[in-house]
Amino acid sequence: MKYWTRIIGVGLMTVTLATAAHAAVGLQTIREFTLPVKPLDVALSPDGRLTFVLADNGTILVYAVDSGLKDTITVGPGIDRIAVADEGHTLVLTNSKTKQVRQVAVAFQAMIDIADSPFKGKKDAPIVLAVFSDFQCPHCGRIAPVLEQVLEHNPETVKIVFKNFPLNMHKLAMPAAQAAMAAHNQGKFWEFHNQIFATPNLAPDSFTKIATGLGLDMARFEADMKAPATQNKIMADMRNASAAEVNGTPSIFVNGWLYRGQRTPEAMQQVVDQEVTKLAATKKK
Repeated sequence: MKYWTRIIGVGLMTVTLATAAHAAVGLQTIREFTLPVKPLDVALSPDGRLTFVLADNGTILVYAVDSGLKDTITVGPGIDRIAVADEGHTLVLTNSKTKQVRQVAVAFQAMIDIADSPFKGKKDAPIVLAVFSDFQCPHCGRIAPVLEQVLEHNPETVKIVFKNFPLNMHKLAMPAAQAAMAAHNQGKFWEFHNQIFATPNLAPDSFTKIATGLGLDMARFEADMKAPATQNKIMADMRNASAAEVNGTPSIFVNGWLYRGQRTPEAMQQVVDQEVTKLAATKKK
């Protein structure tokens, strides 16, 4: 038997009461799911993008607003209440019978498209550190040498992939991304990348100065900056960021898992080591 649950929106109109009056209430179906199991409880992420359905078989079905069933999480028997916080990254699970409450972190592996993106390290390295970055973001400039240290410590297993995510608040972020991708076409992305972050006060003519200093073919550089292919690549990165729920820079993914730890070489090394162990265990199976 299939069970269904309906998520509804309630619209309220406030009126000033001089005499007896009625508040208007309207109900409108936002979305509806047909479930393969009996639901015990339902919770919505604060941003409304995810619906968590606690089922009677010890699992949580996670539905995305735009793609249906996203994942199934096993929580075990006895859980009969669920609450959601932190944009869907934290669940509070309650077992009424045992009077226990458990808070758990939730992470979803994102699909990061690294095809044709600038990278450092071995092409076939098993651990990919993909960073969504903005060239006018000071935090992005500070994370770059940290990632470099991680790569130097793991030359056989790690590669760094750069993904463009220029923020609207930074007026030169998009031109900087276009310039860097134009330099990428001439094999000078990382040199250009480093010099942009080393420039304290970016100006519209900064990119031409950097390109000239690197000895780039300037006619090709200027044409590539304006080329539709360059803009298309940047927009593809931004669509990928949206699908991965990136909302700020820098955002770092380790083999598709959003990194939430401290931005230090030591902290990131721990995650790399965990990923190496996980991959080794997978190979043994």
